[in-house]
Amino acid sequence: MSAHADRSTVNRQAATNSPASVQQEGNAGFHAVDKRPEAIAQRKLQQAVMESPRVRQLEAFQAMADNSAVKKSVPGVAPVQRVINFTATQYQNTFGGAGGLTMAQIRDYTNFFVKSDLALAEGRADNRLPATGPGNVAFAGDEGNENAGEIGAIAAYKAALAAPAAAAAPLYASHVRALDGLVALVNVILRRVTTTIADHTLVMATPPKGGAPIPTRTAATVSVPNSRTAYSVTPVEGYAHENVRPTWAATYAATAGSRAVKKAAADAASPAINWATEAAAQSAFGRAAGATLLAPTTQETAPRVAADAGVARPQIKQLSWDNAKEFLPKPLLNLLFDVKNQLRGGTMVDERTPYDLDARIRNATSTVPGTLRSWHEDSTGLLPGNGRAGATPATAAAIPAGAAALHAHYTATSRTGSGTAAGGAGAPTAPVGFAEYTGAGTAHIHNIKVVLDYINSRVYLTLSHYQYWALVVNAAGEHEFIPGGSQDRDTAIDAIRAHNTVAGPPVRPYTLMNPWIEILVP
Repeated sequence: MSAHADRSTVNRQAATNSPASVQQEGNAGFHAVDKRPEAIAQRKLQQAVMESPRVRQLEAFQAMADNSAVKKSVPGVAPVQRVINFTATQYQNTFGGAGGLTMAQIRDYTNFFVKSDLALAEGRADNRLPATGPGNVAFAGDEGNENAGEIGAIAAYKAALAAPAAAAAPLYASHVRALDGLVALVNVILRRVTTTIADHTLVMATPPKGGAPIPTRTAATVSVPNSRTAYSVTPVEGYAHENVRPTWAATYAATAGSRAVKKAAADAASPAINWATEAAAQSAFGRAAGATLLAPTTQETAPRVAADAGVARPQIKQLSWDNAKEFLPKPLLNLLFDVKNQLRGGTMVDERTPYDLDARIRNATSTVPGTLRSWHEDSTGLLPGNGRAGATPATAAAIPAGAAALHAHYTATSRTGSGTAAGGAGAPTAPVGFAEYTGAGTAHIHNIKVVLDYINSRVYLTLSHYQYWALVVNAAGEHEFIPGGSQDRDTAIDAIRAHNTVAGPPVRPYTLMNPWIEILVP
């Protein structure tokens, strides 16, 4: 993977300082562009590099690759671009619109749709290119003025977002307008940020020894996808995941002193959640979330099939969004948030390449974060009913208008599954209202899956590849995640009972858990 530079004044220092360090400053948490002499000198040096003949040559290659990629995109499938396609106004409308957004809602929107992309865009903002700021104020391009063009417009938007609330409701209408304008500008810049992806496009190539042409994968230079930014644990340079844990924010707000002092205290008290492997993810999640999941006050919902051979199945635990932010890593939170909000007018979520989507391929097993997988059938009924899974054609619930595009895309570009609990006789010939995604949060994804019930706009997460698991309090007094290793209840229980932590000595009681957790994404 290689990220391509564009001809711009690169504001690296601003991008470095942007994400978490100022999360609670001002209102929405934005800060001014770095104007220190060393930062200005760095930008001018990088600008000279960007003007070199070699970079100009790369730009020409880039343009040819981009044009080629456009021509080869899948007919009828809108390409997912690396831009913010869900405005603050759209987000506001999901809450009724008229009352406006609260500052908490504005922060949620900026944390999950704007801030990291803004940091990436700031690194490529160009003071030579004209831009429009708040109130449609024009910022003319001026190579000799660090406050001109795109850089000046970004600074003006940040200042507008740091303004106090209005005296009368809606209190933050001007902030919503400023966010919409900032997003439009960020999108202009992000369209210049590209990367090369191998195995991107399908071409029909004749084998070296002759014969009929066969599908072949070729590389392409394209806009940087979410799988390499928002959903990646190692995002491209200039993109950084901010810490959104509520305890981090609370510590930051409660600590006296400078921004650096506040951040250091918050980082020490609530470091960002990072999962090295899926096994580490299970261990960390069990330890952190176990008490919350088992608390009597934690909400639950019932699976579609209530019992196995007369024995009641575990209920599906529900995690509030605040709890999810406390226990899950930011790339996974980004995916959960985007998956839900695509039904509200956001970008359709599917990180598969044109090669994957081609009708001759229809790759349904990609391990890239945020890719749609095979049609999730819920053949065992462990998820709540959605009106289509397990229903007859005559009784199946209708596809809501907001989910029609996703349903059509999923139908045309994916297929039925091939696992032991999917496919086979009686398998559906189209999706049943559950869209399954490869998850995020670690470098290699196998067990972590996200399912969107796009009939009822509900989001579910499994860390165990749909298999039963258990929680047990170990010798250290911590909650421990015990994998069951099977979708069959009895087989999973045997494995859990044989686990050292449970088998002892001493023998420890455990709580059998449903494979799925519902995440209450706002």
